[in-house]
Amino acid sequence: MSSSRTKKTQAFCTQCAASISIQARYCSNCGHEVAADALEPPILSPGATMDMLVWDMEIPLLTSGDILGGVLKALLGALLIMGGLMTVIFGSQGNWHDILPMMGMLALVTGGLLGVAALVMGLVFRNRLRVRYSLDPEGIRFELTDTTARTTNRLVFWLGILTGRPQAIGAGLIAQSQETVTMTWEGAFAAVYDSKRLVVTLKNRWRKLLVVHCTPQNYASVASIIERQLEAHGTSKRYMGKKSPLPGLLGLTLLTIAACVPAFLLSEEFHVHLLLPICLLCFSLTTVWLLPVFGYVNIGLIALHIGAVIIDALSKHRSYFNPSDIYRRWAVYDGDDWALLVLAGLGFTWLTYFSVGAIRGRFRSALASDMDDMGE
Repeated sequence: MSSSRTKKTQAFCTQCAASISIQARYCSNCGHEVAADALEPPILSPGATMDMLVWDMEIPLLTSGDILGGVLKALLGALLIMGGLMTVIFGSQGNWHDILPMMGMLALVTGGLLGVAALVMGLVFRNRLRVRYSLDPEGIRFELTDTTARTTNRLVFWLGILTGRPQAIGAGLIAQSQETVTMTWEGAFAAVYDSKRLVVTLKNRWRKLLVVHCTPQNYASVASIIERQLEAHGTSKRYMGKKSPLPGLLGLTLLTIAACVPAFLLSEEFHVHLLLPICLLCFSLTTVWLLPVFGYVNIGLIALHIGAVIIDALSKHRSYFNPSDIYRRWAVYDGDDWALLVLAGLGFTWLTYFSVGAIRGRFRSALASDMDDMGE
């Protein structure tokens, strides 16, 4: 008898699974029009409850602005990084006339890579990427379930290992790290809702953290749950109380590049191998944007620079004018040499201070800042 009365007075929204009155024409939770089949509880995804949504998606690659935009931004970022690195190297060697042709070549390579990426999306992935989203009271989780994509990420990494290409190794590792993304409501982010594209974009103060793709059937439910959880946990309030780290990160980047420039000049004047300043610049920028632990590598590279300069300064040379006279290299340093050593010393001092601060947590990398905002 009680069960019969319940069926007559209670229904369930087929859009968000909320309990509603049988007389209601619209769901009070998501606004969806009550369907005739709303009398029965909805069938949820395996493992899901009324407080949890789990759904699989096939995201179009070539027709998705988020996917293509992400690929384009990554390639342009790589172009800027490589162009900046080559400019510092060529400029420190005085080869300014080679910079423009080099930038043109890098632009052509970037365009070629974009074309290859489009072909791979169309032919290998068939314009579809399979993913899974899980939404619950703790947060939201993204999982890459596409076996082709997961296999490709690992192939890129191992091909980089076998061929000795650090770019491929790094790309493979980064891709694998993004196969699972978890964001909790204890973070500091906001949501942007787009009902036309059926997506909810979760972002912090300077970039998109996660794009949630929904189905036409569950978009209203997903958007409603996210909105309620952000409000209940104060996630959006923490987002509003934070400032963008981008100005500080750009400032650290410029200081790091400026501090590394004298190291490149040392390679020509004091016989320091060019590989050392290149590695120092790359790992220092990695410390700014990715992992503070690379500060240890920076300190080691600075020590190698100093050791190379000391070896060169103490090296013995025979005088061209009087072959019987032997002198140390430092004895013939001129004012420009000493000025360069002072500049290099200032640069090394700043890089050491920054590296130690990054290791101790005084300087937060872009990745560490994003992890904080994601609640991890």
